Amino acid sequence: MGEIQSPITTIPGISTGIGAMILAEVGDFSNFDSADKILAYAGMSPSTYQSGQLTSSHSHMEMCGSRYLGYAILCHL
Repeated sequence: MGEIQSPITTIPGISTGIGAMILAEVGDFSNFDSADKILAYAGMSPSTYQSGQLTSSHSHMEMCGSRYLGYAILCHL
């Protein structure tokens, strides 16, 4: 982390260890078009529930994606 001089540790709540975990999982952030795609990769994208005429949008952690990235984001932010 000292060699790459990433600004990720300037985010409140992101330590050197968690920053390293996030960078190891994501790699190059420019590979993602938006923050929503990073959240989807982490398995944290919002889902939509539909039943007949009722449509409900709520956020929950999906059971897919990078579990390490999801852990780093959920447990340390």
